Amino acid sequence: MKDYAMGRIMMKQNAIIIIMLLLGVAILAITVGSGYRLVIGIETLINDEEADSPPGPYIPVGDKIVWTYEVKNVGDTPLSNILVTDNAPGVDPIYRSGDINRNGLLEPGEIWIYEARGVAEEGQHENIGHARGTESVMNNSVGYDDPSNYFGVLPGRT
Repeated sequence: MKDYAMGRIMMKQNAIIIIMLLLGVAILAITVGSGYRLVIGIETLINDEEADSPPGPYIPVGDKIVWTYEVKNVGDTPLSNILVTDNAPGVDPIYRSGDINRNGLLEPGEIWIYEARGVAEEGQHENIGHARGTESVMNNSVGYDDPSNYFGVLPGRT
């Protein structure tokens, strides 16, 4: 079971915000006037490895890198207009799979997979994946970031 980073919210109207620490994972729940809970989570992997903290995996300079962004709706109402970005120049996540019923809504419990590819560069690197969506009933926005780290090593060094 993966822990999904969840949190930062952009709201258009008043809401009750509850922050819980559960098993070391911060969960931010938003309850709007209608009683809906709005939460989006993202886990950013690098070459199938969680690397939230530096240094992350050691990757030889010039080797291929695959960033995987797992975006999950952990709330109780569908989210639309899902957008996944990365702060690193040239790292552009592309949707791969997850919308099981192909309705364009990230439904509660659904996990959508996005992917970006690149080449390892020398030294310490941190990318921050960002997931954003819009709650489909009252048009509230939710979003959160999750880092991934790697250290690019010259061949023959560790």
